[in-house]
Amino acid sequence: KNHAGYVFHGVNFPWEETIFQARYTHHRHIQQHTHSSNTDKRLSPPFPEMGFWSIVLLNLPWMAYVSGRTAEEGDTMYCSWLRERRSKPNAEMAASMASFLSDDEITIIVEGTHLVAHGHIVGDKCGFLRSAIDFESSKRNQNHGSAFKSESTDTPLEIHVSNYSLRMVQWILQHCYHGSIVSGLSPNPQICCDELLELAKIAEEILCPSLLNECEMRLLAGKCNRCFCWCCCRTVDQKTKNGELTCFYEVRLPSSLICARNAIRIIETAEHFSSSVSGPGHKLRTLGTKNVDLPRPFLAVKHISLKVLLQEFLCFWKSDSFVSYYHEVLMEYDDVVPCQKYED
Repeated sequence: KNHAGYVFHGVNFPWEETIFQARYTHHRHIQQHTHSSNTDKRLSPPFPEMGFWSIVLLNLPWMAYVSGRTAEEGDTMYCSWLRERRSKPNAEMAASMASFLSDDEITIIVEGTHLVAHGHIVGDKCGFLRSAIDFESSKRNQNHGSAFKSESTDTPLEIHVSNYSLRMVQWILQHCYHGSIVSGLSPNPQICCDELLELAKIAEEILCPSLLNECEMRLLAGKCNRCFCWCCCRTVDQKTKNGELTCFYEVRLPSSLICARNAIRIIETAEHFSSSVSGPGHKLRTLGTKNVDLPRPFLAVKHISLKVLLQEFLCFWKSDSFVSYYHEVLMEYDDVVPCQKYED
């Protein structure tokens, strides 16, 4: 027994002090993600290089309705960097970016709603969308014009998504562009927990490991509606190649979502990932006296949920209310079932 913390693969982690860290790749250079046939296209006015895809996301028309409310009806955006840009819109820059990316534009259709997106950034992050884009592109004439627009109709490539809800797809796209969910999670802890558990399963299905990492980190976090983007994260490693950055973000226990009411559902979801093995996409570790790379998804939330259940059970078992209730049940039983004597 260890009352100071819980044992996790031979390492003791204090319940109140454990810090978890995750990392993901953020794309900075937009030239690599576009295949424009017009080599003369230029962006003006100057745009924030690191925040290019974040600005693109902010100007997508569907972003205003992710949480069912417009920006004017309630500020639900978690990212301070995006909130500042939203308060000072730059129409000229938005138009310039839209024109520059026009040949990369696709339309994702879910629940009858058309979501404007861009093929290369979502394809880089999500294996499912990359395969869907490649499949639909193969139906068109690949020897002429853009891979994402039909030469005859000049309409964006359409990707139909039927297995997931509109809100889930919007969160997937937020993550692809910005590196983090930025709005729309429920303020209700129970509902938010269910949303993240569902999104985690979807992230595995669509081959988006960085989103799976984010779902786990939000479940572990003391504040689940934070932003983990390149601007809000702990550190950014800019020494990577090909215009890519490595973003590191951290959360600290205790979790605001892992409680006795949610623990069983979290453990059930964790069992879903029990056969998963650590791959290049799973990038969670603990920070402390010993830094430990977690071998598979949801292992941390599973152990913490089990500890919460055990703590709650022991507290309940020792409580005066339970002891009183237990004696009442015994007395009730004695009144209903009189004592019987048995002879040998």
